[in-house]
Amino acid sequence: MAVSDTDVVERYQKVGDDQGISAPPSGVVAVTPADDTGIVTSQTKTVVLRAFRVGTTAGDVAVVMINGDTATIPNVQVGEVVVGRFKFIQATATTAVGITGFY
Repeated sequence: MAVSDTDVVERYQKVGDDQGISAPPSGVVAVTPADDTGIVTSQTKTVVLRAFRVGTTAGDVAVVMINGDTATIPNVQVGEVVVGRFKFIQATATTAVGITGFY
């Protein structure tokens, strides 16, 4: 299921005051990196991550930010938390394993 930029931005902007950008994350999801789908929860809703954590194996994490910028974050260590607004964690170029997302 492809997710458009508009869908992600609209969903992110609909978040209530208690869940605004300065509020801490209110949900958690096991992330399966994918190049063409967003991050989907067990309730099948697409979310924008506020942070992610590598839990099993350190490595690189390829991301797409909410504004469309892409980057590969090198050598993310087990237990390290990376903060941002992530629309995708891509399979291509991601070598870290056991990624947990917070939204």
